[in-house]
Amino acid sequence: MNKGHQPLENGKTSLLSITNSLVLFVVFLMLGLPVIADESADNNNQNLGAKLTADNSALQVSKYEMILIGGALHTCSSMSERRCINPQFEAAKNTTRYSINTASMDRLVNFIENNSHDYSIDNLLSVVGVLKKSTEKSALTRRELFTRFESLGVYSDVDALSDFAYYALLDFLEDAEVVDGQRLKEVVRPNESRNPASIGIWNQISKQALAINKDIEKTIALAVTASARDIFEAVDFYVGGLSAIGLDSEWLPISAALVEAISARETDDNACQNLEYYRQKYYQFDRERVYPDLHKIQVRYCENPDLISDKIKQSSAIFFNGGDQSKTLAAFMQKGGGGTDYLYTLREQVKQKQLLVVGTSAGTAVQSGGVFNSFPTVMISNGTSANAMRRGAFGIDAPSQRCTADNCQNGIQGDDLTYRTLGGLATFQLGVLDTHFSERNREARLIALTQATRNSFGFGVDETTALMVSQKDNDNYAFEVVGSQGVFIVDNVLFENALYKKLDSSGATYAGSVHFFPTGTKAQLNTVSKEWKVDFSNIQSTEPDADGVWRHNAAALCKSPGKQQLKFEYENYQAILAKDKKTRTYDANESCGFLFMNYAVASK
Repeated sequence: MNKGHQPLENGKTSLLSITNSLVLFVVFLMLGLPVIADESADNNNQNLGAKLTADNSALQVSKYEMILIGGALHTCSSMSERRCINPQFEAAKNTTRYSINTASMDRLVNFIENNSHDYSIDNLLSVVGVLKKSTEKSALTRRELFTRFESLGVYSDVDALSDFAYYALLDFLEDAEVVDGQRLKEVVRPNESRNPASIGIWNQISKQALAINKDIEKTIALAVTASARDIFEAVDFYVGGLSAIGLDSEWLPISAALVEAISARETDDNACQNLEYYRQKYYQFDRERVYPDLHKIQVRYCENPDLISDKIKQSSAIFFNGGDQSKTLAAFMQKGGGGTDYLYTLREQVKQKQLLVVGTSAGTAVQSGGVFNSFPTVMISNGTSANAMRRGAFGIDAPSQRCTADNCQNGIQGDDLTYRTLGGLATFQLGVLDTHFSERNREARLIALTQATRNSFGFGVDETTALMVSQKDNDNYAFEVVGSQGVFIVDNVLFENALYKKLDSSGATYAGSVHFFPTGTKAQLNTVSKEWKVDFSNIQSTEPDADGVWRHNAAALCKSPGKQQLKFEYENYQAILAKDKKTRTYDANESCGFLFMNYAVASK
């Protein structure tokens, strides 16, 4: 564990930590939480919102409507050979290549001339002037390209470009890789991945899609890549991965640019033939040259927009990629507001249990939305725990991924916690979804967001891990965790009155209770009785992660029957975890699952 992440030792605290401990002590008293000595927990089986079941079959569910992956799927492909058991691929794309040559310089000069009215292009012209003097024949990888920028003395100039100019530079330099007249594609082999948890998740996708199958001869699975800045880049990965697990996969080419082009057809008959124009508004350039086959697919859907809803109705599964969840949401929203027809088709198919929704990273986060327990379920879009504790949450658009603390718009910083008040796609209404969770210490940011927005639940899914969900009816949900790690759940339900009446949600001090479900956990939740039924008996070992500060401290308390509370600090805040009579723990296979672990966090 890194220095500064150790639990505070008794008798060695500074005046500052004593002050913070008093703050946390007061918070625990305000909320009726225990501040107790290290003695055996009263872990009896009173009906206090948590019930452990020893019979796994009691919570057996065979079909799920959602597989929500926390990212980092670690899948074998020709672009990620290090993740393969047998990394041998023939005639496959293994990297993205760029060229600084006469052709790419001509493309950039032409682009600059056609966009001379845009002031953000000015600095790009000077960069191109330097590159034109140093053209070379050999293609470069992305790393080699930026090394070349550095050697030419333009690295800082490239970094200072606006998003519009920066991505134009990269896209116009990118090579169109063609072999024997065909575009070179990434090849994906999920079942040859080195990571067994990755294989298990892919196999669950196949299993659940086949369970929903509408046509015994053909199980259609759609790949949505709208979360990416370049929606074309990852198409081969997702379509190839779904095909490799036995599904009939297709790309659903929706994007914000496509939405705008479809809308423009009302006044412009040539809008779909001018997709490159609309893509440039979303920082996608010269894609027809690099991906001619995919460009044709998107044009066809643009000219026949009803195909989108039709294809969703015909399919058994839809897979949303990682990247930026705001971009995926924009691909489902009408220009100027309101959902597209195919957004409502998506929601209805999920509601009717006719479509399996799979998401990874941003593709998981975007599923949050709708209304639960009288409050809108928000969609998280950016931020770190440190800034969440220091500056709170902002219901505004996320900053550019390239901005820093000094150059972001709207007075926010690059690491600020932002969210969309109206939520995302609303296929999952129970609570906020977060990803890359324990590995990036996102517990405090999820706690801060759920309490600031009065969301009852927050679900943080670890990397190479999936939360499978089935909404059995309006009041009952079933869950199962698969993969390598676990799912952290912020549960504000039993603490709602205390939290919202006694704790100022605009401040930086929070308290409540959380659960952790390691892989292998099965659970059911009744939202009316507020009761969890959880089976930890089949939990598997989770992989250790030195950066999972909350996970390690919670596990240490969970694994110590005689220890009732533990203090630790991380970055700019301090936390206390504590057990009480409703806390349930289960320690097995080097993992530790728990329900209703109390916490309080305060800024230092």
